[in-house]
Amino acid sequence: MPSGVQVVRLVAAVSGITLPAEGFVVEKDFRLVASKEKSPLPRVFAIFQIPDDSERTRNNCLNRLNRFLDCYSFHTGFPADFSQYYTISPIREVSDEAMWSPGSEEVRVHIGVAPDHARGVLSGSVDMCGRHYQEYLQNALTFYRRSLLARTNDEALIDLITALESMFSLESQEIRYRLSLRVACFVAGVDTKLRKQVYDTVHEMYGKRNKIIHSGKSTDGVTFSEIGTLRDFVRISISKLIATSQTKKGVVAGIDSVIIKWRMTDT
Repeated sequence: MPSGVQVVRLVAAVSGITLPAEGFVVEKDFRLVASKEKSPLPRVFAIFQIPDDSERTRNNCLNRLNRFLDCYSFHTGFPADFSQYYTISPIREVSDEAMWSPGSEEVRVHIGVAPDHARGVLSGSVDMCGRHYQEYLQNALTFYRRSLLARTNDEALIDLITALESMFSLESQEIRYRLSLRVACFVAGVDTKLRKQVYDTVHEMYGKRNKIIHSGKSTDGVTFSEIGTLRDFVRISISKLIATSQTKKGVVAGIDSVIIKWRMTDT
């Protein structure tokens, strides 16, 4: 780092990430580091080297961090988040030690990946984050992570159904029926028995989600098992769509054509 250059950094506390001891370089100007202070809780920080402290620059950093955490949560199945109370500070001593050493900011409880798997998961998340995704798929990733951070099963249900709608819903009518049918077709394929199970689950969960949204009342009986099953459907769908570069309209059109063929075969 050259001397005589004004350097500014943004530091945000991160929860839910496991790091190797030496930290992890996400991008040249973006690193994840662990605090060297002794603490009963793991303390992880995202540090950005930034050219200025403008609102636009701050928002850019936080959007990049959010995108990375979407990918990390998808890889691990664990919630990952960051504190909105980030810090901006100039670096007077221009050195790598000063730039990339965390301060004493607070961090929330960490859970998740075993330390010996940390580097592989982080590398996979960086690779995934570096790809270009259609907007509908990026939205699905965001709502998937939100479901992991949800305080209640009701909130998780809303996020997961929204993720499925992001991927498979185009119409404003018969959404429940069409969405359930498309998810069943896409997730289960030619397995008729599984296809019915997926359809019935999505159809039922969509109805409960509507009750929450339209009545403002909590719904009874949404179990952790049901949320886990619905989250699996979202993960399977995202995983399969990542392998394609299709637009949302193209994905839906392909699914609908398969459904029509099956119906013609059945008759």
